[in-house]
Amino acid sequence: MWIKLFYFLRIFESTASLIRMIMEIIKDMASFSLILLIAIIGFGNTFYVLAVNVVSIGEGEEKFTGYNFLMAIIYSFRLGLGDFSTDGFGSTYDQILWIIFLLEAILI
Repeated sequence: MWIKLFYFLRIFESTASLIRMIMEIIKDMASFSLILLIAIIGFGNTFYVLAVNVVSIGEGEEKFTGYNFLMAIIYSFRLGLGDFSTDGFGSTYDQILWIIFLLEAILI
């Protein structure tokens, strides 16, 4: 219903240009959103693989990214939003984890 309100606001001359601008911005954001999604999934995959390897070595029982791949993607998304939680990194892949962490913090 609220999206339909945007459609009806195009009728008025004072709001028509703003609605058109919003629609064009949403269309242009599609390619950026796709690239961002691919980057988040890629970094999530990297963190998940490193977390699984840290647990398999026996350093900790709980992965710092969560229990599955989806939780690793959510961890990567939260890192992109500014949640810089590095409590469970451990010391096994310390340099690699910090390099990947900094790359994602800068790129995303």
